Amino acid sequence: MKRILMFFVHHFIRPFWAILIGLVYGLIYFFKVFTSKENKIKYYDNKDSFYLVKSVKEFIAWWNTRYRGKYKSDGYNGLLDHYNTPIEFFMNTWDCDDASVYPHIKFKSLGYESKMIGLLGKKITSWHYDCIVKLKEDEYMLFNQGNCIYGKTEKECLDTLSSRWSIFRTYIYWRCFW
Repeated sequence: MKRILMFFVHHFIRPFWAILIGLVYGLIYFFKVFTSKENKIKYYDNKDSFYLVKSVKEFIAWWNTRYRGKYKSDGYNGLLDHYNTPIEFFMNTWDCDDASVYPHIKFKSLGYESKMIGLLGKKITSWHYDCIVKLKEDEYMLFNQGNCIYGKTEKECLDTLSSRWSIFRTYIYWRCFW
């Protein structure tokens, strides 16, 4: 039942609030970037270097150099959660959904089979998003905000994550549509 509820919330309710909140944040960051020379340089540096990455290994290094440890909940401890616009993301503003969306985009552009997944932990408020990449037959990588978990199957990667993160000891997951 929880899985159905989370699938419904993620795919049918969250997009409405995320679009509205995302538009507001997008406008704020647009002015933040284009009214400051320093912010404009940072934005274009991150954006341009993102598109220059040519391998999974390069991407992991890129992420860990520029983004690791810079997690920031979307307003009021995630209450205003939304998928960050490229302007927000390339200004080093991200949380777990962005740390799965942008890697997912990059891995797909590199030709890999990639899935965004949502996880639900012990409580209905324990959500998390990650990206799982099929590197080759029987080799998967779960990209968790720059931490990479390798396994022979997606489930093996998820079980390893679960064993390291107490809130997700028992979890359910769903594949995101995109």
